[in-house]
Amino acid sequence: MTPSVYAKALMRAAEMLGGREKLREFLHVPVRALDKWLDGSEEPPLDIFLKAVDVISGPLGHAPASEAVRRSRELQRTAATMRSTALRTVERSKELWASILADRQAGPRALPLSLTEFLEARFEPTEGRALLEAALDAALAAAGAPMGNLQLAFPEGLRIVAQRGFEQPFLDFFACVTDDASACAMAMKRGARFVVADVASDPIFAGKPAAAVMEQAHVRAVQSTPLLSGSGALLGILSTHFDAQHVPGEQELDAIDQIARRTAVWLEGAVP
Repeated sequence: MTPSVYAKALMRAAEMLGGREKLREFLHVPVRALDKWLDGSEEPPLDIFLKAVDVISGPLGHAPASEAVRRSRELQRTAATMRSTALRTVERSKELWASILADRQAGPRALPLSLTEFLEARFEPTEGRALLEAALDAALAAAGAPMGNLQLAFPEGLRIVAQRGFEQPFLDFFACVTDDASACAMAMKRGARFVVADVASDPIFAGKPAAAVMEQAHVRAVQSTPLLSGSGALLGILSTHFDAQHVPGEQELDAIDQIARRTAVWLEGAVP
């Protein structure tokens, strides 16, 4: 079998570094994984391949790379990693959405409500719906909010996967949020929390259809916090809604941030 371009690059890098063990130490990877990549039975991750390419063509090789070339390669690696992360995020959202639809007929799990209980709880990969609802319940309890929802990021927009306190008109209107006027849309665009202390006077709602929907749902204030992966990719949005004007306090926002981080770690598939 003819070695793939990935195996060839790793072989050449090993030769230049002084052997397989030197290459393994340079890449910080297990022996078994490296052996599979070298014999072509598996393809290495893109970042590993690019490191091998750097060895071959960089200062360790016969043609030292200029600073501009080195920086270009760094940017290429960063872009490739972001694309890979985005694709994994989309696939993870699709899988989780499928699991939520599949287990809606199952009996409800006892959900932790307090911040401490939520942060200390363990969830299995099959408990996507329970995790998301527990995260939302913990956020509502921490904020003292009567309403809220949790959305996941899909290619077509944000979709509500857990909610408390809303009726069908609200759920239908915000079924798939893209760039409509809303706090969650602003949090999605900015990759940072967005707070609306008074829906009636906030310019993002002024004269927009969303304002009427919020009024009908008795929402007078809202905060939306993004769920971000370790690389900064948007996984979803956690929002709490209030039936009166409300400016979140530091303790409230700190609790929501802890919940958001815990939820994002689980969504990425990391072990709690």
